[in-house]
Amino acid sequence: MSFSFPTKKIDYLFMTNSLSGGGAERAINIAVNELSKKEISVGLLVINDGPQDLYAPKVPTFELKRKWQGGLFSLLFAFMKTYFLVARLKPKVLILNCDLPEFMGAFLFGPWKLVVVEHVTKPWSNRLTLGKLVRRVLSIRKSSWVVVSDHLKPWLSEGIKTEHIPNAIFEQNESKVRQIVSGNQIERLVFIGRLTKAQKQPQWMLDISEISKLPVVIYGDGLYRDDLVSDSKVRNLDIKFHGFISNPWNEIFSGDLLIVPSAWEGDGLVVVEALSRGVPILLNSVADLTRFGLPEKHYCENPNDFAFRISLYKNNLEGLVGDVELAQKIISGRNPEIVATKWINYLSENSR
Repeated sequence: MSFSFPTKKIDYLFMTNSLSGGGAERAINIAVNELSKKEISVGLLVINDGPQDLYAPKVPTFELKRKWQGGLFSLLFAFMKTYFLVARLKPKVLILNCDLPEFMGAFLFGPWKLVVVEHVTKPWSNRLTLGKLVRRVLSIRKSSWVVVSDHLKPWLSEGIKTEHIPNAIFEQNESKVRQIVSGNQIERLVFIGRLTKAQKQPQWMLDISEISKLPVVIYGDGLYRDDLVSDSKVRNLDIKFHGFISNPWNEIFSGDLLIVPSAWEGDGLVVVEALSRGVPILLNSVADLTRFGLPEKHYCENPNDFAFRISLYKNNLEGLVGDVELAQKIISGRNPEIVATKWINYLSENSR
């Protein structure tokens, strides 16, 4: 539903940036749907306008429809609507996911308790001063903390007690997942994710394409897109930008190699979903990605190293498919029902 003033109280209100766009949003959509199946009083408050995700929320959903990058006025207007909405819903707990919901939630004063979910290694990377202020307020308000991966520690809140609740993947009733047939020869390079320069480093895809002489397809959107499009034209590279697609896995076929050049990640859901589908993959050799424990052949240090590894496996793409047993180990524990049970136990404990 779009924004309206509700009459029914909701116990647990999750706040996210948007309905879609990244791993955090998708994981929360899946989680609230599973909580609702277990007859938990749960709702979703979505700040920014945007398209539906592959896994649309099936719970009471309140969309503020703020324009992305809409400026200070739109932010203040969204905050006012959020305050009146939360005051009407009277939740026991507000669950804040990512920077903007943190900012809003930190200054929503009321009887509700706050739970902050740490999704990435470096939150507030573009607004450090504001981030420090928000985290200070959240600390003063004695917020509780959840991390989506056991390697994460809340920024500026080191030493505090955290709960590890992994991001769920796939709906429980989705019994069959499309497996990618990788083929033998590398035909295209694929990037999936937000187009953010510092974190996701999509600019590496242009360098790798130039060195390897292979075409690239990019699924995702972000502030950095215009620069990438312009650069690819200047360099006369075969790069196709498809924008946001709710299910990019349906666009990956035999001969495609997934490249993950991120400088840092949180849970790395793109990696998890790729492994579950048998997608051939190469990753940047950084701590947030080496923690998956894939064999050394899957990790590269820089664009030149990626291109060299691609040349080694150009006619042996199957060799870059993740080990089945290792993939299963990484995926285990992410079943939506298991994740929902962890959320139920945690929220009931933190709403007393």
